[in-house]
Amino acid sequence: MTYWVIHIILLGLFSFLFFRSMKTTLPNWAYWLGLSMKLAAGVILGLIFFEYYGAGDTINFFEYAKNSQGY
Repeated sequence: MTYWVIHIILLGLFSFLFFRSMKTTLPNWAYWLGLSMKLAAGVILGLIFFEYYGAGDTINFFEYAKNSQGY
């Protein structure tokens, strides 16, 4: 759970820093809406892949890494 918090904070920080440095005529809400939709689509795609396929090299690598814990 700690990894989730750290990655959410880092992703939010980098997104905000990029937003501040971006020079565009688009409204602010368009950037944040697009970023939110892209992140949600990535999470949904990952969940669909995990639930629908349930097996494959990506899932096997994940399970191996989760079980071995790097030791």
